[in-house]
Amino acid sequence: MDAELKYRVDQFDGANFAVWARRIESIFVTKNLDKFLIKEADETKESEVSASKKAYALMLSLLSDKVLVSLLDENTCASIFQKLKSTYLKDGAVNQILIRKHLAMLKNKEVSMREHLNEVNGLVNQLKSCSVKISDVDIIVYILMPLPSEYDSTKSAIENQPSEYISLQFVVGRLLDAEALLKDRRVSETKAPTSESSNDIAFSTIQRTVVCFRCNKRGHIARFCDKTVACHHCGKFGHKKRNCRNLTRKKPPFKEEAAAVSFVVGEGEVKKFIVDSGALSHMCSQREWSEELKPSSGTVSCAAKSSLLEVAGTGVIRGRLKNGQEIVLTNVLFIPKLNGNLISVKQIQKIGYSVHFKDNKAIVKGKNKTFVLCELYSKGQYVSDLIPTVSNTFVLNFGLAD
Repeated sequence: MDAELKYRVDQFDGANFAVWARRIESIFVTKNLDKFLIKEADETKESEVSASKKAYALMLSLLSDKVLVSLLDENTCASIFQKLKSTYLKDGAVNQILIRKHLAMLKNKEVSMREHLNEVNGLVNQLKSCSVKISDVDIIVYILMPLPSEYDSTKSAIENQPSEYISLQFVVGRLLDAEALLKDRRVSETKAPTSESSNDIAFSTIQRTVVCFRCNKRGHIARFCDKTVACHHCGKFGHKKRNCRNLTRKKPPFKEEAAAVSFVVGEGEVKKFIVDSGALSHMCSQREWSEELKPSSGTVSCAAKSSLLEVAGTGVIRGRLKNGQEIVLTNVLFIPKLNGNLISVKQIQKIGYSVHFKDNKAIVKGKNKTFVLCELYSKGQYVSDLIPTVSNTFVLNFGLAD
């Protein structure tokens, strides 16, 4: 009776065949019937035929009715076991994909850590029964993925460990310890007295002695530690983006009349145009070149003079390069005290052209045309040979002339 209880196995009902088959094999080994799981009895030997019938009877007693119905045509233990293996032990690619998908989609359930580990191990064993090699690292990933946020600090501690220290046994031990600590904390919170006049909780002595492993201070865990919280806006530690002072600070109003631009004007010829990749607007100090000059207000910052220069108006300047290309500069800022003239690369790019600096030349490229705008001057500046012309023609559309 004791022997029967010792080797008792639940009847197979179609689930977890790999586990059931392993137990069956051990039982048949103890009864010296294991060879009848893989081969038929020699009918010329009466002893083998007798043992085969015992194995057949034992196998039938270990199958549920719904499984046995599909095996009515099988008359020996070996044929039944092989039929079960071919039916439930699928090693095809589809079955492997389904098992891996099940592992990857394990959801956070209200179960104990041991039950969660058993579920993962069960699926892993199914993969291994399909002759799939799965590493401990893969098993660790499958174990950690569905864990709730309460285990975030534990997962971070595991992930920050050197690779040579991480093993499946180490991870399982840390998770079981973390579960025990969480249970103890929940018990402490439920037993902690609350004040009648407020919602504040009087934490127990156990909670006040909790130490954060990141900052080594008492009273909180790493999950709630502000020392390592980094703002995704300014990059500083100690606050989150929603509380960043730089994000909530109001931006100064922008004046449409003239943009505040910082630039440097060299000591070249005053009536030449310098091509500047840093200027936000075209600028000119010669009133006679501007068409349709309109009054405007504002200032620009001149780095060369360390001062603010007043903008007197905006206009349009037409001109021609020595290579014959006609140029129209729009929204040009008229600044009388500016000791030079600027062509803004950014304004050229804004209307759909690109500017490339190559072989000491600034080359303008568009969909249908390419031309040299200027060349590198001896003082390190790109100076254009644009010759402005004066015209009283009213301009509706501004840009590079076709």
